[in-house]
Amino acid sequence: MSEKTFDIGLCMAGAVSAGASAGGMTGIVAATAINQPYKTVEIPSIEDLLKEHPENKYYHSLVDLLGDDMFRLMLDQKDVKNSKRVESLMNSSFIDDVAQKIIKINPAESVETPAYIANHLKLFTTLTNLEALKYNISFNSEVIQNQYNMAVHNDYACFNLNTIKYNDDKWMPLCFKSGTNTSIAQDAAMARQTRPFN
Repeated sequence: MSEKTFDIGLCMAGAVSAGASAGGMTGIVAATAINQPYKTVEIPSIEDLLKEHPENKYYHSLVDLLGDDMFRLMLDQKDVKNSKRVESLMNSSFIDDVAQKIIKINPAESVETPAYIANHLKLFTTLTNLEALKYNISFNSEVIQNQYNMAVHNDYACFNLNTIKYNDDKWMPLCFKSGTNTSIAQDAAMARQTRPFN
């Protein structure tokens, strides 16, 4: 590593966008876009205001969302019909479809990682874990008592970009080209508690 090399860490805050973490979502979008070409979106005219821009992953994921009638999707009642309880006033299941769109890349259009970005970029996202991670504490004492249960709500996912094998360093391998752990990245983009990784 050259003496002129230095590390920069970017922290992107959440913005309560449709129930997801905008910072984590933007981080995952950025990770998918590093090796994909994209074009700048010009300020649209009134006639083109609702035109979609799949050529720019940021705009396509965060502005286009799923079309020009998002209220119809948010007012759809299929989440209530398919569930035994009402979890939200509005139907937020469309977020899953947006996240699916985020993680999809075209391997044929893959480009080299820019020189100013580490090839194995580290990506850290916080997650919403309302159920919490439960654990218990055992005390060494002569007094017989039940286990002391605790719960921690702060949860996160740590990714090592462009990696397909776990290096026993607590960073999950993530490779959009091969599909390695992209479903976990999809969950992390929605600030959702993740599933076990490969």
